Amino acid sequence: MKSMTGVPMSILQNYILRIREIANQLGNTSPEDAYNFRGRGFVQLTGRAHYQEYTDYFAAHELFATNGQTPDLISNPDLVATNPEIAAFILVHGMAQEAFANKTLEDYFLPNGEFDFYNAREIVNAGDDKSYGPIAQIAETYAGVLKLICQEGGLPGWDKM
Repeated sequence: MKSMTGVPMSILQNYILRIREIANQLGNTSPEDAYNFRGRGFVQLTGRAHYQEYTDYFAAHELFATNGQTPDLISNPDLVATNPEIAAFILVHGMAQEAFANKTLEDYFLPNGEFDFYNAREIVNAGDDKSYGPIAQIAETYAGVLKLICQEGGLPGWDKM
């Protein structure tokens, strides 16, 4: 049997089941959650469960508090995109603590002391290998510049900061 679009119903049913499965994995509890907890920030944090995890983490560790209140990413999910300190924290913490996958930054240090920027992309989006090369090149460039800056004694003016 085919749908009105000509796509077999079995394909549409499987697609809908897959969307529901993903929604459940992300901790989404209502249809609006897909939009409300869409990818935001430097790491594209997605899903109610991840937003709740960081809301709870900020509260438990009293991070980013304003007037005694820590950020509530459930009631204000845009903070992940609009507050660079929060976005950076989520990126670094998540990559170091297996928050996004079953891998951490530590898994990609090579025996020779180098870092495997190409495969480290798996920490955030395993399987998105089309982005691995360009992202690895950017990371290697940044790492090279930082290494050079450290060898030269830091950035000019750092001692005055």
